[in-house]
Amino acid sequence: MLPYIMRYDHLNYSRWGPVYLAEMNQLPEPVLSEFQNGNFVVKRSDQKFNQVDPDQAMEWVNGTGKKGGGIIGITKTTSALSRWTLSYNLRSHIADETYAMYNHHPGSTRVHNEATKSRQKRDNDDEMALLTAFQGFGVFASVSPDSLQNLVTKDLATEEIQNSLLCAKELGQEQVNTFVADRMIVPEEGNKPDVTIHASLHRNNAKTFASLYDVVKDSKAN
Repeated sequence: MLPYIMRYDHLNYSRWGPVYLAEMNQLPEPVLSEFQNGNFVVKRSDQKFNQVDPDQAMEWVNGTGKKGGGIIGITKTTSALSRWTLSYNLRSHIADETYAMYNHHPGSTRVHNEATKSRQKRDNDDEMALLTAFQGFGVFASVSPDSLQNLVTKDLATEEIQNSLLCAKELGQEQVNTFVADRMIVPEEGNKPDVTIHASLHRNNAKTFASLYDVVKDSKAN
């Protein structure tokens, strides 16, 4: 995704995405082994479809903190906030051990909404509706149109927009390579990269279908 992120001016992700990827390629062996064994998600119960990545789990913790009994009303009191944060895991562990002691697992007998027959039918119907729409637009036809066309607005891309869209990955990859070379690789002679990681990033303002509706200001009118 990094080439597209860079190409379409998501500046924060453009700056820190390469750093994150570099860190993931240099994980300590014990952590890497656990990741390769599939231990990179959080599972709160024995229900199906409830494995989420740690970041989403942390968002859930943050959401829980903003409900009754959480951090509402104490966010400006450092000691109270720290007490709640530092004790949350321990309190959760005690609650889990209590459930286990009484052989009670809340929610284990419930069925997740995603697993019900009605939800599965709705998902299948949605997929068929999309397939029918794509077939109607000739997306899977063996003969391609002369230029790109927006499925929703029926707009036809200009040659400039078409080249911008079709070459987005290659153009973005060039920017990623330049970013890494300038800001993350230390030269043989020197103790820091040529450009700091926090240096400004320039926007591409890459052409898309939305560019068809750009309003060109008349300098004479000003």
